[in-house]
Amino acid sequence: MFNKEDQRFDDMSADPIRRQQAIVALSSRRAILFWCAVGITLCSLASFLISGRNSGGVGAALGLVVTVLPWILVSKIDSDLKLLRGLERFSRDRDHATQAEQGAPGNAG
Repeated sequence: MFNKEDQRFDDMSADPIRRQQAIVALSSRRAILFWCAVGITLCSLASFLISGRNSGGVGAALGLVVTVLPWILVSKIDSDLKLLRGLERFSRDRDHATQAEQGAPGNAG
């Protein structure tokens, strides 16, 4: 079901240039979505308080779903961002270790 998206993410994460671009894009997307989720949460809370807390049922359930969905998306983007940053750090550390190993005395062949 998610094979295309998984393949796209794998290809992007393996390419250092695309990975850097994705980190920048996801960082800004996460910030925007975070503030949208805060706004939606505040509006939903205000609507709940203004309605007098007695108009339960479908409206309350719909309000809860509308409030929770943006936070789920923020969590998913944050997870992807942490994964890509971890890969970036691992790649950088591996490159530094390789360079140090090649430059160490006694390794010149």
